[in-house]
Amino acid sequence: DRNGNPQALLLHQVDEIKTLSALKGGISADEAGSGKTMIVALTGLHLLGQIETVPGRVGRMLVVGTKSVIDNWENEIGLHLNTDEIDLINLTYSTKRRKEGIDFSLAERLSMFEETLQAGKKPIQIGMVNYDVWRNPFFQSMLKRHPVDVLAIDETHNVKAAIFAALERAE
Repeated sequence: DRNGNPQALLLHQVDEIKTLSALKGGISADEAGSGKTMIVALTGLHLLGQIETVPGRVGRMLVVGTKSVIDNWENEIGLHLNTDEIDLINLTYSTKRRKEGIDFSLAERLSMFEETLQAGKKPIQIGMVNYDVWRNPFFQSMLKRHPVDVLAIDETHNVKAAIFAALERAE
């Protein structure tokens, strides 16, 4: 809960995680507040656990969404999951960060993002980017150097045909 006390998943959340995991992906289109972020995050982590990777290579999940959605992902994962073995990498520049005095250019953020991917200090990395960054050619080339195992797209009603084409190229 919001006070840091562990909470059990609800039955519909467990069912959806099982279904999405069995299908190795899918669409989660539940009502607002039903726990979709955690459903998709836990499904992604479960799928990462099923992927055989090269020893020493971290498992990577990439979340693509609007800027506000990405900040929500970071907050929800930090609140509900033990992040001792998860590197959360939020490339999105948010109003919250601007208020905190953190002001990096896109080039600086991309460089820091790639440095974190290369370092691989934790066995799992969850990268979070907005649609503008996703379309950036340098970011696309970075994905070729640092492959992603699981991709989550949030707020897909904002996705345009060009983004779907880029997703197909990323496979």
